Amino acid sequence: MAEAHSYLLVKRGLYYRPNNSGYTGFKERAGRYPESDADEASGVTAVHEDEADEIAPKCFDDLARDYLNEKLSTLRKENADLKAQGERQSSTIEIHHQNFDAIYERACRETGEFAEWVRSITHPEAEQR
Repeated sequence: MAEAHSYLLVKRGLYYRPNNSGYTGFKERAGRYPESDADEASGVTAVHEDEADEIAPKCFDDLARDYLNEKLSTLRKENADLKAQGERQSSTIEIHHQNFDAIYERACRETGEFAEWVRSITHPEAEQR
């Protein structure tokens, strides 16, 4: 059975990139390797991806700052998008409620029996009172 590739290799405080193609200071840009690829004699250690820091200990400060600013910008945009989506959904729900209320009022005027049937379906807790 093949060994799981769920470890980041660390050398001199930086992570190995995928395919051993250099180093990175960022977990999300690091390669994933089997734990057996670590070589203590060469100063290469393995840390499980769940335990690795998002930013490697020896990452340059300016690169870490730029990375975090980029992440913050992305999260702010996602937050704004989700907020707008929520507002659109709330608006749609409100329109549906208004439409239902209008239909219900009309049904009440036209036939009390239909209105009671609709009420029993949409508000079953009302019958329990």
